[in-house]
Amino acid sequence: MENLDKRVLKVLKIINSIGNFENSNNFLVDGLVDSLDIIRLITLLETEFEISINALDILPENFDSIKNITKLIKQKIAIKKIYK
Repeated sequence: MENLDKRVLKVLKIINSIGNFENSNNFLVDGLVDSLDIIRLITLLETEFEISINALDILPENFDSIKNITKLIKQKIAIKKIYK
């Protein structure tokens, strides 16, 4: 697991400390997070990675796995670097 993935997992564990996120392909379907958790997750991710996640990014598929969350974060970091 790369460093970014570990940081995402750390944030996820704040929301659900007993969740088995590493072995889940869909956090929502597996009941590891719900819609309110997603809102909290967004706030924590924005703080941890110093990014901004806008309303158009708030789609279930962006927050259903470590892989997809990491992908979104990488996109946001790249955009931030372009406009810096």
